[in-house]
Amino acid sequence: MRKELHEAWAQTLEETLALRASAEPDPARWLHLVDDEVVLVHPITPYRSYRKADVIDNRVVLMGVSDIIADAASLQVSHMKLSSYISIACNPTSPCA
Repeated sequence: MRKELHEAWAQTLEETLALRASAEPDPARWLHLVDDEVVLVHPITPYRSYRKADVIDNRVVLMGVSDIIADAASLQVSHMKLSSYISIACNPTSPCA
């Protein structure tokens, strides 16, 4: 029983992180996996900006599916910007190491 519970938890976590990584905008897909009152806490990263209300005790605290969706979209924008900087720095005449 305990092993099955752990496997279900791990699968739900994996699916939830996949939604975040893909910046899934549909709340129904999130609500299939987590409660609307879910709380996600993660460290502040230097390459992103955050809403002042989301920063508590030097951590980012996202409350609810709508906050997590907004943060996931912001993360995707940051990733695209970073990728464009890398592609500018890495070209055929100046390959990346």
